[in-house]
Amino acid sequence: MTAVKTTPAAGRGRGRRVRLAGTALLGLAAVALCLPQAAQAAAGAKSAEGVATAKSATAKSATAKAVTSGSKAAAWKPGAVSPRLSGLLLPGDLPPHKDGWFVSETGHGLLPHGELCVTDGLLPKAGAKYRTFQSGLDAGASQTVVKAKNATAAAKLVKKVRASVEGCPARWKKEDPTGKVSFRDLGDFGAGKDGRVYAIATENWAQDVNVIGVGRKDNQVTIVQWGQMGTLKDVPEKEFKKTMRTAVNKLVR
Repeated sequence: MTAVKTTPAAGRGRGRRVRLAGTALLGLAAVALCLPQAAQAAAGAKSAEGVATAKSATAKSATAKAVTSGSKAAAWKPGAVSPRLSGLLLPGDLPPHKDGWFVSETGHGLLPHGELCVTDGLLPKAGAKYRTFQSGLDAGASQTVVKAKNATAAAKLVKKVRASVEGCPARWKKEDPTGKVSFRDLGDFGAGKDGRVYAIATENWAQDVNVIGVGRKDNQVTIVQWGQMGTLKDVPEKEFKKTMRTAVNKLVR
């Protein structure tokens, strides 16, 4: 993809979703990370009844896409687990949030709206699976697991993903010269091979902070993303690295 598209985000009207060439950047003031459908539903909920309706609509949409074991999955409640796929994180594996986490979608393939700061077309779709999470109106997370042909190919893929993430601030700044972007390499997280954690904070219509971790075990690569309104001071570094260790240790052939 070479075109640059900028579209207003749903929600509070402050943030926006910027689609860079080969990079998905979401304004989390308005939408949770990689969860535009969930955010749109939540933004329309102006009462307790509305919130329940929005969550029900989101659950139905996710259920239609999720892969189940031959039976129709029931809608889930916050804190519960959506249709199961092995080797993926659970809500309790994420950095704690005061509103708690719930699974919004689980499925085969890649994230429908792309990976934050990862070039389009870089990740193999065959054998991939993903899960998205939401907490409140301003926080979201996701995990993607992909399979390479072998461990050597997986190691090369991790290097490419890391390079793409490390180049994200420059791409973001090119798209929004008047905005502010801060980037931090948070280092290794102590599990698997070639793993790394990064934090990126952006400020245009709102202040958003995102953390991206990539790790590998054998021929499998996982990418975990976490984001909310805030700055680099709000990054739960210790907790997120624990999440990454859990994500890598869950990888199975």
